[in-house]
Amino acid sequence: MKRLAVVAATAMLAAFACGDDGGSGGTEITFPHAVTLGPEMALVAPTGEIIDHADFLRGDLVTYKNQALKIQSGCPESQAHCQPLHVCKLSEFSKPEEFAGLNEVCADLPAEGENGVITNAETGMGFVVKLNTDEGYGRFWVQEAKGVGDSATVTLVYTVFQASPD
Repeated sequence: MKRLAVVAATAMLAAFACGDDGGSGGTEITFPHAVTLGPEMALVAPTGEIIDHADFLRGDLVTYKNQALKIQSGCPESQAHCQPLHVCKLSEFSKPEEFAGLNEVCADLPAEGENGVITNAETGMGFVVKLNTDEGYGRFWVQEAKGVGDSATVTLVYTVFQASPD
């Protein structure tokens, strides 16, 4: 997989600040950014906007109720064709690596067709997702996953970036 260069937070703020559509209510965010999501929500990563229902067409990440929380990448047309998501792990068959912070999370681009679903989010895991709402990628660290069912929440710390040229 390709290795990435993460663009500096100040450059990202300028590149991904909320546009004329007012998607985040005009609030600019800085990266890294933290959000807490419950079941049936969507996140627009570049703006930090949280949509209060599982809108896979408008979100970069969508959460669904599961044992903990299921996280799925956004989908440009239908849930049958979602953006690729790469969970950081040593091999295809190993369990996800555990990280102490966002800076430790792998920066591997997800391969086209790579599964866009995390069945149960766990504290410490990291992943990279191709954005659905903008060009680029999101690099995420699960700071905390707690609760079950309707009371489940996941706190994510993330940044957005562009892939480095080959």
